[in-house]
Amino acid sequence: MTVTFRTGTSVFPRARIKYGDPILLDDVAVDFAELKIVMAHGGRPFSTQQPFFPIRRHRNVYLDISGIPPNRLLDYFPRLLEISEKTIFGSDWPTVGVESIGHNVQQMLRLGLPEQSLSKILYTS
Repeated sequence: MTVTFRTGTSVFPRARIKYGDPILLDDVAVDFAELKIVMAHGGRPFSTQQPFFPIRRHRNVYLDISGIPPNRLLDYFPRLLEISEKTIFGSDWPTVGVESIGHNVQQMLRLGLPEQSLSKILYTS
C-alpha cells in the first residue's frame, strides 16, 4: 500500500502548515515500515532540507516533486541527485501556473542532470 502526504505550505483556508512538516513522517515510517510513504512537494518552500533524512533513512519513503517548478528544482533540492532513485516526477497539472506536463518534462530535461538520474525520476522511481 502507498500513501501520499502533502508536505510544505498550503493556501487552503483550514489547512494547518505545522502538519506539513516532512520530519513528522519519520514516526510514520518507523511505525509502518511496510507502508510506502510519498512526500508530495518535499516541504516546499521552507522545509525542503528536511525530507532528505527520512528518505535516506527509510527504504519506504519517497519524494514527489509535483508543485515545484522544474526550473527551480535544484534550488529547492540541491542534493536531488543523492535521492534520484527515490524521487517521483509529478506536475500538479492541471492547475494555475502549470502549462502542461510536457512543458514540465522539457524543463526537467534542460536542468543538465545526468541521464541516469533523469531516467529514475521521470520513468522508473
